[in-house]
Amino acid sequence: IRTARKITPQLEGEKVKFKIELKVTAELSEDPLYRKTISKEALDGQERLFEEKLKSDAIRTLKKLQEYKSDIVGFGEIIRARYPNFFHGQEWREVFANSEFDIHVDFLIKRVGTIS
Repeated sequence: IRTARKITPQLEGEKVKFKIELKVTAELSEDPLYRKTISKEALDGQERLFEEKLKSDAIRTLKKLQEYKSDIVGFGEIIRARYPNFFHGQEWREVFANSEFDIHVDFLIKRVGTIS
């Protein structure tokens, strides 16, 4: 239904860290032949599974981008806006490749529906 993200850059000396917060609100379609009702515990479990999956996918994607030294997300622009004296132009590829990421995912299932 809705997604939001917040990226907060942090400098520790010459080390760059990014705190990434992802918020997802979703609907869960339920197959009526499989399960007629879903408990709160099961719903909480599904939310945790989705959080873990999104976090793992984000980590894998960021590692691949760092491997190729390709900042297609625009982390360099975020650093430049927050710390204009830090940005090193062409050196950014190397800095990005060695940056650290702290990822938090909040996944909320707002509604459960049925499909036929």
